[in-house]
Amino acid sequence: MLYLDQFNLGSYQTELDMMVGYLKDSNLVLVIGNGGSATMASHIVVDLMLLGKLSSALTDSAVLTAFSNDFLYEDVYSKQVELWPDDGVMIAISSSGNSKNITNGVVAAQKKGYTVLTFSGFSEQNELFQMGDVRVRVPSFDYGEVESSHAVMLHYLINSLKGKK
Repeated sequence: MLYLDQFNLGSYQTELDMMVGYLKDSNLVLVIGNGGSATMASHIVVDLMLLGKLSSALTDSAVLTAFSNDFLYEDVYSKQVELWPDDGVMIAISSSGNSKNITNGVVAAQKKGYTVLTFSGFSEQNELFQMGDVRVRVPSFDYGEVESSHAVMLHYLINSLKGKK
């Protein structure tokens, strides 16, 4: 049976509502992800901006390729985070939860006082799931299922910020 056949948004309610609270209270939101998660990062940032939140997806291809050339690919997010002001919220999205550039970005954000909200999948032992202040993990090893579940949860956050659940 596929995980999506039994997906229940309510099982993540406590964590998602905590995330909404942090997002309401923050003036700055940075979002990171790779591949399909980078696309979701861009999408959620547009929605946050339409709600008047200063936010950025740190996924611009020119920046990523320049920083990976000048530094290391595993540092493409951490180097960008260092350039932003302190004290915001970071949303980190990774299906596997083990992408070094994502976890390094989280460490950099934590050093700057950010509250970190994580969306991961796969194993409960994934590194990203262990790092978040508020964290959700989709218990599936299928990228499509994990990414689809993350998309539903991210839209829940936006709808909650708009005042509709």
